[in-house]
Amino acid sequence: MKQDLLDLALGANRVLTYAGYVLLAGTLTFLSVVWPDGRRNRRLVVLAVAGIAAMIIGTVAGPAIQLVFGGKLLGDIVSPLGGAAQLVRLAALVAAVFFLPDIINGSVVGWRRAFALTLVIVIAGTMVAQSNAIGGHWEIAKITATGLHVLATCAWLGGLVALAAVLIPGDKVQELDQLIPRFSRVAQLSVITLVVTGTVHALAVAGGLSELASSRYGLVLMIKVSIFSLMLLMGNHGRKYAIRAAFRQLHQPPDAPARSGGISALAVAMGAELSIAFVILSTTALLVMVAPEP
Repeated sequence: MKQDLLDLALGANRVLTYAGYVLLAGTLTFLSVVWPDGRRNRRLVVLAVAGIAAMIIGTVAGPAIQLVFGGKLLGDIVSPLGGAAQLVRLAALVAAVFFLPDIINGSVVGWRRAFALTLVIVIAGTMVAQSNAIGGHWEIAKITATGLHVLATCAWLGGLVALAAVLIPGDKVQELDQLIPRFSRVAQLSVITLVVTGTVHALAVAGGLSELASSRYGLVLMIKVSIFSLMLLMGNHGRKYAIRAAFRQLHQPPDAPARSGGISALAVAMGAELSIAFVILSTTALLVMVAPEP
């Protein structure tokens, strides 16, 4: 019973850490790639700050939970590589706190873009260092696949959250016609990367196709893939609907009555998509818990 509660607490903390990374890295990627002038939007800044806070809490709370409730020594909990990764992550998060005002002081291009994307990559590297990609067979393939998978996740899910924060209030219609196509290109590339890297990583961790099909890891992965497919369908439909809604509102005659149905329907679609995204993050945390030992 105690072990079950410990696993539940660690799983919840892992979801918090993943969610924080998605918010922070996704927002920085959105500002760097999709909307460099979006730093004027306060909601994006709030998302980045929330992501930093969630990651700091999750990074510190992971070992603390095992120390308090697991009855283990710190040396048994944190490996040298894992400890170094946590210290580097905390340093990167502190740098994000201090340099975020400078990053958003102007358009996120040039050195601002380089610094923001460097933070995204460094933090992703620390997460890979603490994942099940380390050790066992196909280690190089697992590390590469996991790193690209983490980056693609932040670009897609984090970008979706950022896009929702900008568009759902309905006061950024002028940007809608530009942001949706830009984000769609990022999302398509991210989805392709997720499919390829997810397949490689799953086969490498399980040890082969037959081992994957007959394991709990494979069952949870199948659930995640099913949810992921549903989100793809909803996201594709929502983005097409958003483009049509933006075109109607931007090109309707000046004396035509305002129509809010497009934005309202978009808000519902994106809200459902974000809910599914949270379930995907939860199943990702569960995959780590049931993954075979390397």
